[in-house]
Amino acid sequence: MTATTNLKGKKEKVLPRSSIEEKDTWDITQMFPNVEAWREAFSSLSQDQSSTISQKKYTLSDPNSVKQLLENLFTRQRAVEKLYVYAHLAYDQDITNKESGENYKAITLFYTQFSEEISWIRPALVHLPLETIEVLRSAPQLSNYKFYLEKIFRAAEHTGTEREEAIIASSMSALDATMKAFSSLNDSEIPFGQATDSKGESHPVSHALASLYMQSTDRELRKSTYFSQRERYLNYKHTFSNLLFGRVNAHWFLAKASKFSSCIEAALFTNNIPVDVYTNLIESVKSNINTTSRYYRIKKKALGLDTFFAYDIYAPISESTQKKYSYEEAVALTLEALQPLGKDYLNKLHQGITTDRWVDRYENLNKRSGAYSSGCYDSMPYILLNYTGTVYDVSVLAHEAGHSMHTLYSVLNQSYQNAQYPIFLAEIASTLNEMLLMQHLIKMAESKDEKISLITRTLDTIFATLVRQTMFADFEYQIHSAVEKGIPLTPDFLSLTYGNLLKGYYGDSICWPEDIAIEWARIPHFYYNFYVYQYATGIIASLSFAERILSGEEGSLDDYLTFLKSGGSNFPLDILKNSGLDMSSIKPSEKAFSFITKLLNELEQLLA
Repeated sequence: MTATTNLKGKKEKVLPRSSIEEKDTWDITQMFPNVEAWREAFSSLSQDQSSTISQKKYTLSDPNSVKQLLENLFTRQRAVEKLYVYAHLAYDQDITNKESGENYKAITLFYTQFSEEISWIRPALVHLPLETIEVLRSAPQLSNYKFYLEKIFRAAEHTGTEREEAIIASSMSALDATMKAFSSLNDSEIPFGQATDSKGESHPVSHALASLYMQSTDRELRKSTYFSQRERYLNYKHTFSNLLFGRVNAHWFLAKASKFSSCIEAALFTNNIPVDVYTNLIESVKSNINTTSRYYRIKKKALGLDTFFAYDIYAPISESTQKKYSYEEAVALTLEALQPLGKDYLNKLHQGITTDRWVDRYENLNKRSGAYSSGCYDSMPYILLNYTGTVYDVSVLAHEAGHSMHTLYSVLNQSYQNAQYPIFLAEIASTLNEMLLMQHLIKMAESKDEKISLITRTLDTIFATLVRQTMFADFEYQIHSAVEKGIPLTPDFLSLTYGNLLKGYYGDSICWPEDIAIEWARIPHFYYNFYVYQYATGIIASLSFAERILSGEEGSLDDYLTFLKSGGSNFPLDILKNSGLDMSSIKPSEKAFSFITKLLNELEQLLA
């Protein structure tokens, strides 16, 4: 099924890309039939001077001219995005492929140049006379661009001159260098090493395999994997601290350049998210530390352990979680679980993840680690997996399918400029799918042991998303605040900060081995600029939607589909409110922990 190492110790070599069957790969030929066609399109676009967005072509006081500007802008932008998506997907298939790497770098550089090319638009619009701005806001011919223009006018205070905006745009490639260097080191250049099981057998480690081993019933394999990972990052702690320091400084530079008082204010401004939503999330999760500690005490007792170490966090309570599923079985399970979302949703998803080949299924040599959903307005939504067949992998498929269906519904129901939903909304559809899947598996469990295992898996997912990602968000908040105060991010500072957070979010229920705080060095999302908190807010929102849908509440499915179809047509809190969910209130968070408590109660009863 896949190039991996199974839990019984049978070794299967990680295969090169050329050995993966076509049916198991995504079909990027739907964008361009081959790389030659991509190069031809790229050359044509990059050399076409007539399509460039030059200020001298437009009169911004004239609504008709502004309409022409926006139409030309989005036509060119869509072409650039399609080229970029093809190149980055081809690159992620094998990040050591020279041709793909060169193409990816070329389109990335052109994207930067395109950003420079259009950088005059925002400052030119916001610096128009107020009476002209009001004319544009009310012009009927610009009604399709109303929200797009409103976001620009709203940012007037944080928009620089044309020259300043051009400088910022041209700096992006340089500012992104630390993130790309981190990816190269983390995904390919630093050796992964080996892990040893209780029988003394050696196993190769990779990102995907490490995740698999950490779910093993073999404690020695979990422990060996854990310490192998720790050593991998300890040996390069100064390099990783310098990379992270550089990235956070880039965020601080961009915030100051746009006249924000802090990195977090700058990061949340675009989506109109109050900083209170971020800090309230942190306080809410920290205030529920007893619930978090309770779960790991239950797990410790069920596993019969004297000490519950960090490498026991994802240990299965019974062998039931060792059940393996083929990719085809994972598809069938996902579709069964998502039946409450209606026939239209199921039909579109089934065609996408089977016939239309949205999914790149299995790990291959030098493939990008992890999983994601990607695409653009003029492509299908693509899903990268590193599927190994565990229950976790089935949930990853359901998760990424949620992203892709959100994208599909947005594209089908919104114009280009309103289709791209903001990151704040991005993790709701994905985590809802996970919750529906796990509830379905629990319901269909054939034995008490299986039900215990599935409830544990559900709780593992929730705690990994709600608690762990909030802890990551807290870490981001603290390291950005430190840089804003002129404090350097040394390995010792980062490890001390991270170590204190581990204790603050998990209490005394878990024993953390020495130097385990080096984990900060391997988290790619710390380079994404206040991204991870949205995993936590996303699962809070998804639990609320799931509860309504599963209980059969009238209008709940319509509300959810309204959310999916809304794309980015409004600010995220407004989209959610229009879909029946008020995220500015504490109620969704309370509902999430109530949901968790019910699962903990059920788990304790089954174990008793």
